[in-house]
Amino acid sequence: CGKKIITIFHFEDKMLDKRMVYPVLINLETKKIDLLHNNGYFSHHTFIDENRILAYLKVNDESCFAVWSKNIGWEKIKDSMPKLDGHPTYIKTIDKIVVDSYPNRLGVMSLYLGSLNQSEKIERIASIINDPQYKGANRCDLHPRVSLKNNLIVCDLPEKNTRKILIIEND
Repeated sequence: CGKKIITIFHFEDKMLDKRMVYPVLINLETKKIDLLHNNGYFSHHTFIDENRILAYLKVNDESCFAVWSKNIGWEKIKDSMPKLDGHPTYIKTIDKIVVDSYPNRLGVMSLYLGSLNQSEKIERIASIINDPQYKGANRCDLHPRVSLKNNLIVCDLPEKNTRKILIIEND
């Protein structure tokens, strides 16, 4: 909406030997600043609209996708989104979320079409094999994005010695 931004505060907790991540919402109109989540586990977020944010985080010690709104706070999404972390992008015209997965032990990455509607089921729409030589910093996540007309899903694609773009028509 152009009125709000999220910034992330990273903190290396030397006592726990882990990185803590804290999301901060800044309302550019009102100059109000809100800490969105305070347990230090927060990842991959996207705005659904100007009042709701989707992110992967811990809610009651369970890692999951959840939706935040000022009135309700964080609400877990159960069966309509993947259980594991990924890069979500909201598709407004069909009220769905496209999200990728990290490579499994066989190097397979999946692309899913999820939903905020918890009565819907998640759908796997593609599987891509990540070459096993691409690990760590060389790994290529899919990072799905949607075209302005919401008719194409565009992803990064790992390819031998290079990277390409994968384009999927969004029916």
